[in-house]
Amino acid sequence: MPDQNEVNEFLDALRESGVVNMFGAASFIRQEWPSLSNADTKAFLVSWMKTFGERHAAAQPRRVERDGLFSEGA
Repeated sequence: MPDQNEVNEFLDALRESGVVNMFGAASFIRQEWPSLSNADTKAFLVSWMKTFGERHAAAQPRRVERDGLFSEGA
């Protein structure tokens, strides 16, 4: 069974590829690790989604505020 970090790397690459809406990524996880149960697959995907923001905080795009100044992240 893979660990969460391994699945996170796989899902990050899948997201970057643009091949799938990440809400449909469970089938890709099962293709990569066919022995995973549906419950384990869902748990890996939910954990990836919940931690995505904190794992990629430095890569957040800059936004323009109403006063025209840039701010970092959300």
